[in-house]
Amino acid sequence: MKNEILKKVALVLSSLLLTLIILEIILRAFIHPSEISYGTLFERELPPHKVIPTRSINNSERGLKNNILIVENRNISRSDLTSVTKRDPLLGYTAKENAKSPNGWWQSNNIGARASYDIAKEKPWGKKRMLVFGDSFANGSGVPQEDTWTYILNSEINELEVINFGLDGYSMGQSYLRYLKIKNSVDYDFLLLMFVPSDDLWREINTIRALAGWNSYTVMPRFIIKQGKLELIKSPYESGSMVYKKNRDNLSEELRSHLLSYDRFYFKSKYESPWIIGNSILYKLIAREYYIFKFNRLKNWGMNPNSEASRVTKKIFDTMNNDVKKDEKKFVLVILPTHDDISKLRFDSSFREKWYKQVSFHCSGIEICIDLSEDMLQQPQNLLDKGYDGTHYGPKANRLISELIRKHVINVLEF
Repeated sequence: MKNEILKKVALVLSSLLLTLIILEIILRAFIHPSEISYGTLFERELPPHKVIPTRSINNSERGLKNNILIVENRNISRSDLTSVTKRDPLLGYTAKENAKSPNGWWQSNNIGARASYDIAKEKPWGKKRMLVFGDSFANGSGVPQEDTWTYILNSEINELEVINFGLDGYSMGQSYLRYLKIKNSVDYDFLLLMFVPSDDLWREINTIRALAGWNSYTVMPRFIIKQGKLELIKSPYESGSMVYKKNRDNLSEELRSHLLSYDRFYFKSKYESPWIIGNSILYKLIAREYYIFKFNRLKNWGMNPNSEASRVTKKIFDTMNNDVKKDEKKFVLVILPTHDDISKLRFDSSFREKWYKQVSFHCSGIEICIDLSEDMLQQPQNLLDKGYDGTHYGPKANRLISELIRKHVINVLEF
């Protein structure tokens, strides 16, 4: 009886093995070569993926200059919608000084702020000065300069000068580092940091934006928390070109070690292939589903106060707040929802609960912390328009943001 059972088990296992071998052979017939991965199967990229694809060397920088849409019979470039930048060994990239995009939608001054006039270190007589830092929503990406909320605020309050240092794609860590580089070159009274949780949190645990889905391969700086304090983790490369030079053919051990330690979007299942089993197409399909699951979970988990992304972000806020206080200035944290966030806040109770938990967490200990979500939820849909890039806020929404900041922030500041 025992031998019969063993024979049946062996038969089942051998049949299963034969089936898997046949399936493996069939699947291999449908594999197509790919520049960025092992290959594609029914248009699905299979691991291992290349961290630095060859095509990025040729196309990524050139692509930033391409015209991407037409507005009023003008070819609008990517730099019109975002900014004109240059490489920076500490920040990864920063705004280029005295620069102008092809149609003048984005323009910088002598210190790289988004403004059409130069700024002296000293404040204008009779005015208070506010420095603004943050990501693309602080920058006002997607609309011409005169339609940004900072421009409107600056134009309509005579007693206040608003200087915009927001930059597309920046993390809160990069915003803090830019503040440290700027603060001694301009006198100021208030510092406003704009925080967009859905867009910003994941950047605090990411160093190469391409690993999170962007077309950028520069290694960005990030912070970790060590012994209760922020510790800066710099890029191992002084320039973006060095990333390509040292990782053109294969991922160097230097960059691999850096990503394993500091980039939570570097999944071994996506970028590495285990010995023997890693050659199997069936394994690659399973690995693909696994890293997609981990990627989605990581992005969704970010808003949880217990996540690494939230804890690092909170430490950045607290450190920045303390630095500003030491200079006897005022720190203002503004939390802004995206279009998608507003929709979820309206219809998704679980998201609403997560939103208010993270607001409470990040605002704790910050004297002036404003969550704009409640006010924006009360607005008619036509006021929450989109910018020309289709992802950021448009002219009407920028004016609304300006009015809300004036209502909640400016009124509590001392003039």
